[in-house]
Amino acid sequence: MPVQHFGELIANPSKFRLHLIKVLGTATILALVAVFFVDERLALFLGQPDIHGLIWQPARTITNIGLSEYYFLGAFLSWALAKWVAPRLKRLQPYASSIDFARRWGLNALAALVLSGVFTHILKFLVGR
Repeated sequence: MPVQHFGELIANPSKFRLHLIKVLGTATILALVAVFFVDERLALFLGQPDIHGLIWQPARTITNIGLSEYYFLGAFLSWALAKWVAPRLKRLQPYASSIDFARRWGLNALAALVLSGVFTHILKFLVGR
């Protein structure tokens, strides 16, 4: 799937609407499958004392890897370097299309992280979990 330029999506309402429907539809379907078929069974299984003690540390490590601060840093550095630093270096001029891809990727990743964080906090508040 090609990287969408966020500005192009905002400028074209029908394209933005279609993209939003695809993303939110996929996320909703995956969330419903997880809630109805996985969540309770997995919580009961992992809540058993012998299992809980065995997997707590590896689970904590995986959780720490998933913290968004690292991803914000990577996305911001990718965007900032491709936006301001790389275009000023003559040695990188032949790679202009790759640099533009990195700039768009960084900006899209930042937007995705912010929007997913906002939606997650709203959903957590509404659901009370």
